[in-house]
Amino acid sequence: MRLCQAYLQHPGTVREMAALLLARLLTRPDMAAALADFLQWQQQALAAASGPATVFLLPGVLQTLALIFKFGRREQLLPLSPQLWQQVAGLLGDGSGSSSSSGLGSNALARKLAVKLVQRIG
Repeated sequence: MRLCQAYLQHPGTVREMAALLLARLLTRPDMAAALADFLQWQQQALAAASGPATVFLLPGVLQTLALIFKFGRREQLLPLSPQLWQQVAGLLGDGSGSSSSSGLGSNALARKLAVKLVQRIG
């Protein structure tokens, strides 16, 4: 799991496959504790990331979360929804057009994945 988390900040297909592998692994019924660990890690990693590291890490984390909500069972993910909703809403900002303060900046892929995650949460 740590290896896949490390690959989430790499560009290209490596990041996509790491996100897919993490999503498949974390949505298994016997991996609830690992899912909680991942959610805690992603909050800490996104809070600590700054500058160029965020450009690749943010889409990797958002893609993993979107895939978790695609593959996961609703009853398992429903308790996690409010916390993730708040986090993604903070990333998307208030809609006033100042996306540089929201964390997404000009990263179109991150915005697309954030919208996809919001659709799957709601």
